[in-house]
Amino acid sequence: MSERQTNMLEEMMAAGRGVIAVLIGDRRATEYFDFSIRGLIGSFIAVVAVTALAGYLPMFVTKPSENESLVPVALVILSDAVTLAAQIAAVALLLRQIRRLDLLVPFLIANNWWTFAFTLLLVALLAAGVTVPFSTTLIFYPWLAVNLLFVINIGRLILHLPAAQIALLVLATASGFLVGSLISLWLILPPELLQK
Repeated sequence: MSERQTNMLEEMMAAGRGVIAVLIGDRRATEYFDFSIRGLIGSFIAVVAVTALAGYLPMFVTKPSENESLVPVALVILSDAVTLAAQIAAVALLLRQIRRLDLLVPFLIANNWWTFAFTLLLVALLAAGVTVPFSTTLIFYPWLAVNLLFVINIGRLILHLPAAQIALLVLATASGFLVGSLISLWLILPPELLQK
């Protein structure tokens, strides 16, 4: 696994190529990521930065009358942090159970860069005035399929896990996302909507 000393922009560009390599199933995908602690910190910085950008951008691209219905940025960022933490906890628990906790950092780095790339795409679409309605089946199922493919390929190409453990990785990631999303909804939604 590669460990390079680069600046943040070079790391971001290499990780972008790595994300594409993982998506298309390129066996050289590990060459694009920096799996050192520095690389882990860089991937978290990228996720935090793009999450903050995604949180603040709607205030600038929506009409003043629509601003009243926007969720406060701090809650959006907190919601994303809770969802990410739940996923990390679920994957860490799985890797601990299979005695491969050493794979947590490579998983986090690849997954963080995927989150960064996907969120950046959404930010670009929003900045261009295109809204992505994830509640529609036309968007939701392809998004789900791409996420599933990415997690499978992380397990296969980055972590080199056997098929049964890749299936468990998918389940851990999905259950962490579901639990985190439910907690996030509880944090974001007003109490009157939660009671309904």
